[in-house]
Parts: sequence; C-alpha cells; structure tokens
Amino acid sequence: MNRIALSLALVLTPAVLAAQSAKAHAHGGTRAEAQTKSVDASAQASVDAEIAVARERGLPAKAIQNRAAEARAKGQTEAQAAIAARELRANFEAAHEAIVRAGRAMPSEDEVERGGYAIERGYTNAQVEAIAKSAPSDRSLVVAFDVLTELVARGVANENAVAQVQSKLDARADDAQIQGLVTAAANANANANLGVGAKGAVDAGAKAGAAVGAAAGAVIKKP
Repeated sequence: MNRIALSLALVLTPAVLAAQSAKAHAHGGTRAEAQTKSVDASAQASVDAEIAVARERGLPAKAIQNRAAEARAKGQTEAQAAIAARELRANFEAAHEAIVRAGRAMPSEDEVERGGYAIERGYTNAQVEAIAKSAPSDRSLVVAFDVLTELVARGVANENAVAQVQSKLDARADDAQIQGLVTAAANANANANLGVGAKGAVDAGAKAGAAVGAAAGAVIKKP
C-alpha cells in the first residue's frame, strides 16, 4: 500500500507543481494588468487635471485636449499624453503672463494659444512680451505670433524673426504685409537651394570638362 501511495505521489507532484506555477503566473499577470490600468487611470486623471486648470485660468483648454488626443493617436501611452498636455499648458500660461506684462490685461484665447506655440518653437517669454508691446493695444497678436512660428520653421533665427516682425509692427504694417515675411523667407530659401544646385551643376560640368580634356591630351600624346 505504501508503495502505491509513493508511486501516486511521484506521478502527481509534477502536475501539482505545474498547476501551482500556472496559478501563481496568472495571479502575477492579473496584478501587473491591474497596475497598468491604475497607471493609465492616473495619467488620464492628469490630462483631465491639466484641462481643468486651463479652463480655470482662461487658457486654451481645447488645444490641450487636442494635444493629448494627438499623442494617443501616435501610439503614445497615457503617461506620455499627460506630459504633452502639461507642457503645452505651461507654454500657454507663460504666453499669457508675457502678454499681460506687455500691458494687455485680457488677451484672447487665440492670442495665448499662438503665443504658446511660439514659445514651444523656442522663443523666450521676453520675446513674446516684446512683440506684444510693439503692437497697438487694440490690434490682435495672432498673425504676429503665427509669423514668428512660421519663420523659425523656415530656418530664420529667433532673434532675426523677432526683429523683422517688430519692424513691421512699428511701421504699422497690416497683417498681409507681416505675413509677407514668411513668403520672403520661403523665396530666400528657394533661391539659396537653387544657388547650391547651380553651383553643383557648374562643378560637375567643370569636372566633366577636365576629364574630357585629360582624355584628349592622352590621345594626342600617344605615339
């Protein structure tokens, strides 16, 4: 009888151990899944908190919500979406404060949004404030900030872009004239690329000519 019991124990023990291991693994997977869901829920709460803060402070909440949605659409995690929302809200807040310091107590959401995007592209709070000071108090800053963002995207140094926009504002240029700075920058880039291409063609032609000349000289010298 003891031999039979021992044999059964030897046969059943691996199966029991395997079942226990599978059970432990399942519990571990459940815990990990729960922790992931907890982190995602916390991150979602952070996104919602950023949107709530933006609304409370009169910042462009819809733009922050859209930024978080863009992050998710790109396959980023909820935590990354929360970071994107937080960074954009901070830029909007910095732009709002800069515009207020320039003497505009009630900047519009559009002005704050465009100013925030300019800061996102590397402009300083002081530069945003300087642009706001250069414009008449009753003039919208939307186009001026948009042009700053577009100029830097076309390779214009921040300082040069600010100087160009300020010059137009000081001259009381209209929005179309300010937007013309973007066209001028695009044309300058196109001409520069054309010049590089033309130089490359000239260099290639010179090399080809030199090769032909060398070959002709070799033929002439051949006895």
